[in-house]
Amino acid sequence: MYRAQKGLIGLASALVMYGCGEVPKSSLKDPMPDSGFISKYLGMQFAFIPAGTFRMGSPKDEIGRNEEETRHWVKLTRDYWMQTREVTYFDWEEIMEEIPDKNPACANWRHGVHEISGLPFSTFDAHRPVSCITLDDINRFIERLNQRPEIQQYTFRLPTEAEWEYAARAYTEAPYSVKGGFEEFAWCGKDEKEKTIGVGKLKSNKFGLHGVHGNVWEWVSDWYGEYPEAEHPWDAVKDPEGPHTGDKKIARGGATSEAKKNCRSATRYALDPQPIYSNVGFRLVMEKK
Repeated sequence: MYRAQKGLIGLASALVMYGCGEVPKSSLKDPMPDSGFISKYLGMQFAFIPAGTFRMGSPKDEIGRNEEETRHWVKLTRDYWMQTREVTYFDWEEIMEEIPDKNPACANWRHGVHEISGLPFSTFDAHRPVSCITLDDINRFIERLNQRPEIQQYTFRLPTEAEWEYAARAYTEAPYSVKGGFEEFAWCGKDEKEKTIGVGKLKSNKFGLHGVHGNVWEWVSDWYGEYPEAEHPWDAVKDPEGPHTGDKKIARGGATSEAKKNCRSATRYALDPQPIYSNVGFRLVMEKK
């Protein structure tokens, strides 16, 4: 098992709302967890996301918009921490003591060695987003993570679709949450043979989240369903979690070979939760118990 990287857990600085809801007010007296404890044990970093209200979905004139992106107001009443980067192969091996290789797209990995180059997994692509895993695999990862005795004061889970978009938007209403040259913050629109890139290499949004546009799709906890109607802030839907059951789960954020329009903050992708996908990963939410 590889030694976890060191790092710090960041607390997002106070931000200005760009005309998309109320100024958030944290309900936590001590929003900073014990300094560096997650990174010390797991090599993961989390950004503090304060409760707030925002418009979810996209305006009708947004380029690339899909009909299921109905714009509506949402109110998140609880603070949470979002992982600043996707879970990596390194993270997966640290917790699960195994490397996913169930999918033909991942067949180059066998017993911790890359078959083509012969390089150890830890020195090759270990810090790319993990993929080739099922939702059941992810649930096993989360269950094992939540059993770690050194972090019992916190619990980990997948974000809801609303939590994901709120954190990804970081108080913006534009198609993308980061400004600058597109390839500075997004890894998509590439050839199908192009690989994913290591996490944290792209410019972050104002919450400190990297890679919310492209690289790999990210699972959220919601079953697919139509958005509710909430045209005004005072009608905002509180802490939505989606339907209780369904046929498809939601992934967000786009992937390497997706068109740029499919990597917007509002893009939704409904997927069968059973297959293994080579371009779908995840990032976690952390909450205080």
